[in-house]
Formats: sequence, structure tokens, C-alpha cells
Amino acid sequence: MTRPNNLLRKVRDSEDGETDPPRPDTNPDLDRSFQFKAKARLNVFNLVLTASTFFVVPLMVYVGAVYLPIEIPPLHGMSGRLVFAIRCQGVAIIPFAMGILYLLIGRLRCKEAKDLENTEHYVRHSLEQYIMLLVNTVVMATFITEEYIKMIPVFIGIWVIGRFVYWFSYYLRPMYRGFALCIGMLPNLGMMAYNLFAMVDSGFTSDVSLFD
Repeated sequence: MTRPNNLLRKVRDSEDGETDPPRPDTNPDLDRSFQFKAKARLNVFNLVLTASTFFVVPLMVYVGAVYLPIEIPPLHGMSGRLVFAIRCQGVAIIPFAMGILYLLIGRLRCKEAKDLENTEHYVRHSLEQYIMLLVNTVVMATFITEEYIKMIPVFIGIWVIGRFVYWFSYYLRPMYRGFALCIGMLPNLGMMAYNLFAMVDSGFTSDVSLFD
């Protein structure tokens, strides 16, 4: 239904001989074509950005293993390795704890539930990833030699960086969170592959004593 003011305006314009300027014709098929091309370009960019993690993560591993000043204490047998791996979890728990703290502060400030949905997803996802990280690092500590046990804190550090990047990207551009997801997943997949290879190569029950 036309409002009275709009109807009166149309009557006055018709009396004055004024008409609305003609609108240009629009082509729906052309609009859909432009939208499809724009989405295709975004998908290609997102795919390239995600694939770049296969170069970024190995570079981070190399820099961390060679240049990161991590002093490995003397490890006495299998028990020393397990203690070292468990202590490193104090760093790995930081992203998960920060998300919980953010939710706690938000609820104390009476924020709406929709404002905390992204962080709740991040906390749940971080918990899933952390369980995988915990198992991988503990198992890896039982197989890897002391010469390369520095890789455990390096992998944990990369995972922590990936978690924070995932959190920020989920707020800013959720469609690009695949890049951050791969930063955290590749160290986990690398450790899992090494653990499976070590299990097959040396067996499940080799060198299981806690003390040498």
C-alpha cells in the first residue's frame, strides 16, 4: 500500500510535469555471474593461503629447532622425558585457559550469548586439539632421542601460535580460519606420523622402563 505522503508527492510531480528518472535495466544473469566470479576468486585465495601452511609450518619448525634458545635439562631415563613433556603442557594450556577467562569475564559483564559464540567455539575446538596434542607429545617423549627432544616444546609453541591466530581470524574473517587451523594441525599430524613410524619400527614394548 502506498503511503499518503508518497501518493501526494506523485500527484504534485505529475502536475508539475516531472517524472522519476528511468532506472537502468539490470541483468540478473550478469549479476549472478559477477557474484560467482567473486566467490571463485575468494575460494582460490583461501585455498592458496591454506596451502601456504605447508611452507610456513616447516619454516617455523626449522627456526624454532635451530635458533630458539631452549635449554634442555638432564633427563634421567624414561621418567625424565615424561616429566619434561608434561611440564611443557603448562605452555600448551595457555590458549585454552585464555578462552575460558574471556568467557568468564564476558558473562560477569552480562554480555549476550551471541557475542560469546565465537569464543565458545574456539574453546571447544581448542580442547579437542589439545587432547590430541597431549597424547602426541607424551608418546613422542617415549620414543625420541634426547638429542631431538627439543622438538616437543617447538611443536607446542607452534600449536599455541596457531590457536591464537585461529581465535583472531574467527573474529575478523572466519572464511580464512583454515590457515590458522592448519598451523595448529600440522605439528599434531607430524608428531602422530612420527609416533606411528616409531611404534612400527621399534615396537610397542621396547624400552619401557622408567629408569635406565
